[in-house]
Amino acid sequence: MVGSAAVDRYPPRRNDRVTYILRAPEKRHRFGISALALGNHELFTAGRDGTVRSWSLPPTNRLLNKSLSAPKSNIKANLTFDEHTDWVNDVLLLSNHDRIVSCSSDTTLKVWCASNPVRSLRTLSNHTDYVKALAHVPNGVASGALDARVLVWELLTGRVRIECSSHNEDNGRNGSVYCMAAAHDENILISGSTDRTISVWDVRTGDRIVSLRGHSDSVRCLAIKRDASQMLSGATDSTVRLWDMRMQRCIRSYDSPTGSSVWAIAPTPNFDRFVWGFRDGSVSYTDVNAHTNAEMGSTIVPRATSDIRNNMVLDLKLTPCLSSVWVSTTGSSVRLWALPSEPNRSRGSLTNFINERRPTTRSETTAQRQRADSAYTPLYTIPGLPGIIAHRIMNDKRHVMTLNTDGEYCIWDITRGIMVKAFGATDEDIDEVVKQQDEEVTVPSWFQVDTRLGSLSVRLDKNTAANAEIYAVDAGLEASSEDIKVNIGEHVLRGLFRKWLAEYKRINPVGEDGGYLHGRSPPTQAQRAAAQRLAELPGYVLPDHIPIVITEDLSPVPVWRGTVSSFNGTEDEYLPTWVVDLVRDGKGQIKEAVKLSFTLEPADGSTLPQLSPTSLHAARVLRVRKVITYIAKELKEIKTDQDFEVDAQDLEVLCNGQVLPPTMSLAAVRQFRWRSPEDLQLHFRLKES
Repeated sequence: MVGSAAVDRYPPRRNDRVTYILRAPEKRHRFGISALALGNHELFTAGRDGTVRSWSLPPTNRLLNKSLSAPKSNIKANLTFDEHTDWVNDVLLLSNHDRIVSCSSDTTLKVWCASNPVRSLRTLSNHTDYVKALAHVPNGVASGALDARVLVWELLTGRVRIECSSHNEDNGRNGSVYCMAAAHDENILISGSTDRTISVWDVRTGDRIVSLRGHSDSVRCLAIKRDASQMLSGATDSTVRLWDMRMQRCIRSYDSPTGSSVWAIAPTPNFDRFVWGFRDGSVSYTDVNAHTNAEMGSTIVPRATSDIRNNMVLDLKLTPCLSSVWVSTTGSSVRLWALPSEPNRSRGSLTNFINERRPTTRSETTAQRQRADSAYTPLYTIPGLPGIIAHRIMNDKRHVMTLNTDGEYCIWDITRGIMVKAFGATDEDIDEVVKQQDEEVTVPSWFQVDTRLGSLSVRLDKNTAANAEIYAVDAGLEASSEDIKVNIGEHVLRGLFRKWLAEYKRINPVGEDGGYLHGRSPPTQAQRAAAQRLAELPGYVLPDHIPIVITEDLSPVPVWRGTVSSFNGTEDEYLPTWVVDLVRDGKGQIKEAVKLSFTLEPADGSTLPQLSPTSLHAARVLRVRKVITYIAKELKEIKTDQDFEVDAQDLEVLCNGQVLPPTMSLAAVRQFRWRSPEDLQLHFRLKES
């Protein structure tokens, strides 16, 4: 239904926020890969860029026939599941392989059709903190979160069937849940927590069967045997423990070969061997029956010696033939590594080489490094993209400087949604690079930036979006006069929703008032005048692929998600009221210009007369050129000692003895030249020429 009724029946959305993401359509991750799930010739990856992606894999025998000296990347990118608004921490492929479940730091779970990523089938929301882990249990899925709760969900209804929430026996509280695993056929669920315990649950009743203690730090990864007879746990205390579930005790402990925290573990189905991954980037392959460190097994991936931040191991998945392992890290690439036939069979003398401390000659070092490079080469690499790890908003409040994981600096124009300059990699600090590129301008903040997902996200809300009104030419817009001003945030919103407005007008009749108010209050005279002035300006045109997300306060579930070009005109029920007021009805926010006090007097040694008054007030955005024009006008009205008429081009204005550029605003003069809480002091004189 369209027309006036379509507007009136929806409750107003007054404080919802609008976020747009400067990210092109991509088929690769931009940040760390939190979790992996293997299906039939398909790999699912859960990324810290907020997406789940699937990859079509060739048969395992074809993977293993590839030369270790020539890493390949001909694995096909398949589908992208993109609805989460924060890191995706785990992904679960259900046993029939037609559904996947993902969980996120946005506190939700999402259920997807594994072959259709267009829209999730269901969003499950009950946790109050980051959801970190999933496990497949009979007739549902279990989730564990930093809110210390373990929930068992019915996927068909989206209801919480059971909450496993018994209190910790020591302090009455559970620790945040970091990991889970389940013995599906035995109705056993296990969860590892920051309180150093492992809880064993009966998923039929939600009762805790036992709480196992032994680790001295947070439990980070778990695996349980299919018959629930044994369990492996890895922790930040740099150990893996093997547990007998029937005796409910630890029967063996394994120390990290490198002394690093254990972040991931993947045992063989019969629990005779296991692969474990560490915070330092290394991966090892170990026989469960190993008794000494010398027997601890093979190093599959050596510890990272540089860029450790992008090499921490997050998840491991053994291939069905148990001859290789997929490894995901805090970097954006996923790699497949071959496993030796025996866990204690090291690759040559490479492990000794890594730990060797004796002095070596240059030729020996080069030869050893070449052997290391050839031995530690993945079978396959699914390459990722660099993610943004740091940003600085520049003074003009239109550009943002970013630094990505490759060490590259870029400048983005957020009003047009594009990257405008790339600097490549440099050793300079981001603040130094910004200082070299920034201008001496001052503009109020009108947006917030977030780079948590590896891309630039720009958020607008009602209270701040209309804060920045500047001259149109300073906003990068062609204008017939330098005096025309534009509100940057409101102009960006018009660009974001231009497709919606066009489609809305196409399918909705114009009301009797000549617009689409349908009984709502019309724009004020000031709003009409402002809208008329803006109609003469070119709009900001953002790329059609830019994602737009509308969220409401205190809700982890977006109200609406799409792109600049995906509107069909029927989305008015989802749009914030303040956005509809602006974009459709021309009711922009009219704010009184913020003024600045300053004194204006002749410079020392100048023969020009004093002006009256000397204390003045003007808008912060007023340019020095306007001050010069004012001085020239005032001088013409009084008698001077000059033997010629003083024009604006003959004058210059100073602050703290420095000549000011005519294009500089009073606010910028105060911030960059005056630098005092006292009223700004300006002086004028004739140019020396």
